[in-house]
Amino acid sequence: MSTTLQTYIYQLRKAFRGELSESGLSHALVTSAPGYKLRIPQGTIDSDNFELLAREGRQSFESGRYDEAHGRLEKALALWKGNVLENVRPGRRIQSYAVRLDELRIFTIQLKVSCEMRMGRNRETVSELRTLTEYHPLNEWFHGQLMSALAGAGRRGEALDVYQRLRSRLDDELGLEPSLEVKRFQAEILRGEQWREFDQPPVPPSA
Repeated sequence: MSTTLQTYIYQLRKAFRGELSESGLSHALVTSAPGYKLRIPQGTIDSDNFELLAREGRQSFESGRYDEAHGRLEKALALWKGNVLENVRPGRRIQSYAVRLDELRIFTIQLKVSCEMRMGRNRETVSELRTLTEYHPLNEWFHGQLMSALAGAGRRGEALDVYQRLRSRLDDELGLEPSLEVKRFQAEILRGEQWREFDQPPVPPSA
């Protein structure tokens, strides 16, 4: 058993040196009686850096520094490459961590969109929000912000069409109606009321 374990450790160290030489992790697996320890230098794991940048972005947003917040949030999202642990079969504890990270990712995207809306980038945000509503077809917040961006760009008809598509999706898949907030927003657009952002920024996921 001991010999088998040592063989695995040798192979792991070899893989670390070959694959992680530029990340500071090539010698992260060290002997520490009665076994082994994985020492991870600070700033080398993408998930940690993502959470730090997302937290800094949120703090800047709450202070009204939207340009600064947007930059931090973009850097955080740029660290994502695919889904969390997509090539790993996780256990229950790791799965709950992956779900939390994915929720934090959605929150970070929403906060970045809120920054763009408050910076007056309605037209630039439309294409991004169209993509987000396709990837998250039941997320009312993304649909509401797309309606807001379109209405703010003088495209009320398209904004109302977004509402109808959301309503059909919710009815077909869940048998539900859009939320009261979305319905009120649609009514405001129909009446031609003064433009506003759809809703307050989203609530961050719990730890």
